Amino acid sequence: MSTDTSYLDNYSPFNDADLMDELPEIKKTQPSAAPAKHDDEITQEMLDQMEQRLNIMEEDLKNQEQRTGPLGGFLHEPEPNWPKFYPLVHFDINEVDASYRSYVNETFFSWVCMLVTYFLNFIASLTLLSAGDAVNSPGTKISLSALYFFFICPIALDLDALSVYRALKTAPSTLAFTKIFICLALTLIFEFVLAVGAQSSGSVGLITTIDLFASKCVGTGIFGIIVTICFAVTIFFTTKLLIRLWKFFRGTEQGGHMDQDLKLTVAQFVVDTLKNNDNQA
Repeated sequence: MSTDTSYLDNYSPFNDADLMDELPEIKKTQPSAAPAKHDDEITQEMLDQMEQRLNIMEEDLKNQEQRTGPLGGFLHEPEPNWPKFYPLVHFDINEVDASYRSYVNETFFSWVCMLVTYFLNFIASLTLLSAGDAVNSPGTKISLSALYFFFICPIALDLDALSVYRALKTAPSTLAFTKIFICLALTLIFEFVLAVGAQSSGSVGLITTIDLFASKCVGTGIFGIIVTICFAVTIFFTTKLLIRLWKFFRGTEQGGHMDQDLKLTVAQFVVDTLKNNDNQA
């Protein structure tokens, strides 16, 4: 028995239009992206800290642009503009944030007090030439007092006053403020020694003034009282400045991590020193 299968050769199940309509349309869909994971640990405080760091970086970039120019270039120091009669250093109070300018003004005021005191001490040491034997070796005091006025005062201007000015132009730095604190502390110790006025101190301080009155050199002794009072005033303002700067820096983000930063700095210094010694060996 034979079966006729010729009609199967041209048969297609999709020739029937009704059947095509009944077939469901298959839509191609793209795989959906995995939902973004949100970090529940991110808080507003962390966002504020990130914003503060970005502001600090932006301020550093602005300061760098001021030093290099808007198109970049080699780093160069700003042209000296102070003092006006003979510019030696660059100083512009407008470069410091308005909220920090009081620290800069107080620093320069303290330095001016130091300058006036050292000048009066130099003049008072010259008057010792008329005091006879009341003071041993007045020439030594004159030489040392001249050294203090003509050399120590300019050095203090750079290490104390201008250091505070430069540090406050940019974001607070642990290393910069540590140097400032050390320099101001050394200045205080030195001024205290001069205020005491020992024979070998190079100042007409308290002890020298007492010796002058004991030798009945009243005129020179009065000058010594003025110098001693000026030293006391200078010590007071320098101490006040040091305390204010300490409180200010410790209140900043960098100051809050001062201990850790100093430890890291010392550790890095030790590591670099050991590496240099190994390389030389």
